[in-house]
Amino acid sequence: LSMIDTDPNHNHSFSFHPFTMVRDPYDRLVSFFYYMQSIYPHWTSTAALDAMVVEDDFIGWLQKMIEQKFETKIVTLPFMYKAVDANIDTAVKLISGNDPEIFILTSDCVEVSLRLLADKKAQFFDAERVDRFLQSSSSNANKRDETSPAKKFNHTLAKSIHKEYFHDDWKLYNASLFQMKNVLIGSNLNASDADYKECMRKIDDKLAYMKG
Repeated sequence: LSMIDTDPNHNHSFSFHPFTMVRDPYDRLVSFFYYMQSIYPHWTSTAALDAMVVEDDFIGWLQKMIEQKFETKIVTLPFMYKAVDANIDTAVKLISGNDPEIFILTSDCVEVSLRLLADKKAQFFDAERVDRFLQSSSSNANKRDETSPAKKFNHTLAKSIHKEYFHDDWKLYNASLFQMKNVLIGSNLNASDADYKECMRKIDDKLAYMKG
């Protein structure tokens, strides 16, 4: 988001207000795996990774990615935190604090995230328009992915592998949820609203999981 300010002498200044929405790092990678399946062979990576996609072997795909030192030839993979900054500590710093350079939201509660964006960035987002959008058929905020993999796999094992090798993504995710919780508490959103309560429950559950 950008804003142009003009003073009485007609001098212009520009200000930027970046924001982003994070996702559970493990869910993100699982989702991407099945997306790759749906578009193969129109978009491929390495031969070894493509073979795992064709075989519907998510754990094999994950292990091959690790073996290849994350050389996937896919620009969006493998690390989520690099979309914020190439250095994880800098990425965490950019989204944290009372006046973060990047306003952080989470896909764990899309509806509340959009309402929070309207509350904190009112110069760009109108709360009434956000409400109308969320209540319209165009919104996917309350929809769930009903697809399921053809081949079942051990999520506990896959997630443990993911947490070991994608720890920087989990570090960003943890900082993001902590930041959003604090911003949410200090917002004008109705804390007694069911969606607000559900969002806080999800955030607390995720934070507890990462702490444990």
